[in-house]
Parts: sequence; C-alpha cells; structure tokens
Amino acid sequence: MALTKTNNGGKRIDYRGYMEKCVEAEVVISGKMAIVMVSGNKRAVVPLRILCDLAKRFNICYKNYKC
Repeated sequence: MALTKTNNGGKRIDYRGYMEKCVEAEVVISGKMAIVMVSGNKRAVVPLRILCDLAKRFNICYKNYKC
C-alpha cells in the first residue's frame, strides 16, 4: 500500500506524486446509523460516528455528506 495524503480537492496524492481518484458514494442517514451506497448496488450500514474515518481509510468521496 502506498503512503498517501489528502489534498483539499478530495483526491489523494501518493508519495510518488500520482493522483488517485476517490470512490463516489451517497449517504442516507437514519438515526445514529448511515447507509453508504456506491456504484454497482453495493451498500454498507455503518455507525454515523465512523463515517468520516471510513472515507479516509477507503478513499471515499461522499456526494451529499461533508466530513
């Protein structure tokens, strides 16, 4: 796994300077849980408190949620 850092545009730059495009996802919030939907009908139900940590770890850009 390459060492990466996130710039202000939401894209990641690895240690060699290459840009990695983020995975776009939509979020539906229901109480203290969030449903994350990505392309291809893939979904995940996660606690709301880890939503931003999940985005950093898996390079996800939420269309309708701001971290």
